[in-house]
Amino acid sequence: MNTRTIFLIVFFLPTAGAVGAQDVDMPPPVVVTEEAKVVKRNPTPPEEKEHVRFGLKFSYNASLPEIGHLAGSADVRPTSVDLIRRTTVGPALRIPLGRVFYLQGEALFGIHANWAETEKRSGLWNRLEYSIKYRTTSYMWVPVYAGVRWAPASYFALRGFVGPRFDFDIDYGNYTFVKDHYTLTAGAGLDLLKAFSIELGYHVDMNRFSVVEGSGLWFLAASLMF
Repeated sequence: MNTRTIFLIVFFLPTAGAVGAQDVDMPPPVVVTEEAKVVKRNPTPPEEKEHVRFGLKFSYNASLPEIGHLAGSADVRPTSVDLIRRTTVGPALRIPLGRVFYLQGEALFGIHANWAETEKRSGLWNRLEYSIKYRTTSYMWVPVYAGVRWAPASYFALRGFVGPRFDFDIDYGNYTFVKDHYTLTAGAGLDLLKAFSIELGYHVDMNRFSVVEGSGLWFLAASLMF
């Protein structure tokens, strides 16, 4: 093979390869839209998980018409003594179980007093001070709820819950468990800004599997959760 032949082979082989490459279909160029650029620059943040919350709960316990009278006319609105003797207050602890389910335990305290004598005092604060100072006994309700929570937006959520309530009498610092009945509670709630909660529910005393007649009470509650 002479020098001229070698020169022709070296020259034509790269040329043939370049011509053949022009006949191969190339993939279209990738076009990045402005919307994709925005998503890439601002990725969707991960969904925030619920965490354990601790708070303070106030619960007004009465018949449904009496709860409705809270916003009624002045002649049927409960007196300040009614508000004191029918209100329980105490801590609440909510433990999330995933993103939907949760457990909530509470310890709500109330008092028994001579309400006729309390009525003779004037003003809410005087009546409250007298009823606490001269209370006859106290009591504590310990409900344990299992519930579901649905949050369609970050600033509010809907809840439903059900569970038992255990009752204790308190006499001079001694706690006595009420054994003759237990209480079933069910209700629904609305959470606002993950800090405020409003609930409406119903609780009824049970003797084994029988409802204790006349024991049913509704409750309207408000909580501040952290």
